[in-house]
Order: sequence, then structure tokens, then C-alpha cells
Amino acid sequence: MTQKHPADRFDVADHTERVGAHRTPSPAARAWVWIGWCALATAVIVFGGWITIRAVGSSSDAGGLPGSAPSETTVTSTTAPKVSAAAQVTVLNASGTQSLGDSAVKALVSAGFKNASGVNASQHDVTRTTIYVSDTKNLAFAAGVATALGVGQIVVSTEYGYTGDNVTIVLGSDYSG
Repeated sequence: MTQKHPADRFDVADHTERVGAHRTPSPAARAWVWIGWCALATAVIVFGGWITIRAVGSSSDAGGLPGSAPSETTVTSTTAPKVSAAAQVTVLNASGTQSLGDSAVKALVSAGFKNASGVNASQHDVTRTTIYVSDTKNLAFAAGVATALGVGQIVVSTEYGYTGDNVTIVLGSDYSG
């Protein structure tokens, strides 16, 4: 059942003037307004991030973030050495001797520190091994690490507190492996 609609002015195609709704071309300035708003939003986000980074970096309670001033206290440990398979220990080989960090990790694992891992440090001219703990409750682990390695000065410091490890060792050239 086809239904015929009555013819109207839109059915005739020979009009010379415009008939119906037509869109006008967009002005070129509209694109520049969009680009301007995007640039402004980017500048606000970058500036806000810069302010946030400066505020966190200058905070005295930065929690050991890189760039913050670490607080250090050298400790003469009278704590009995403790070995724990659950303690997180990281060895940073700063001695300049290849594979010395690997031998330190092997010594720690054989002593009972099963979660010991090692990487090369960015600095390679450290002469004295330092054992860092960020919390005094880990001093017994640090004493156990010093006993297992045979070297190391224990320091309570927030310098490596951001790693989440119980003990961080900066291995110097005084460690012979």
C-alpha cells in the first residue's frame, strides 16, 4: 500500500534560490579559540604540577624522596644481629668492581636473608660500605647484614626510606667478597 503525498516546493528541483535550512561555513577563528583553550589548560596543568613537585621536594617530611635532604645518624650497633628470611635487603654495588654486588647477595642469601637483591649503583667510587636503615626497628637486621658481610657501618637515614626495604646496602670497595 503505497501512499502518495501531495507535491510541495521541495519536490521541484529547478529552484534558483535556496530553499530550506542551510549551514553556513564555520569561521576560521573558531578553530583558534579551541587551540587557545587547549593551550591554556595545558599551561595550568604544567604549572600546577611544577608547584606540587616543588612543595613536595622542599618538605622536611618528604619521607626519603630523591632530592630531599636525608637525615642521618651513624649507629654503633649494640643490638644482637638478627637474620630473617622475610627481611627485604637491597645491595647497591657502588664499588666499581663488576659482580661484587652479586657475591654480596650470595653471601646474604646463604646467611639466611632470602629476599636479598642487588643492582649496580649510579656511583662507582665508594670506598666504605654503608648499611642504611630508615627505621630503628630494623637495626637488628642491619647488624645481621654487617655480620654476614664482615664490613659495613650502620646508618639510620631517610635517604633510602622510599624503597620500602628493611635494609639498603651501598657496597664499597672495602668489601672483598
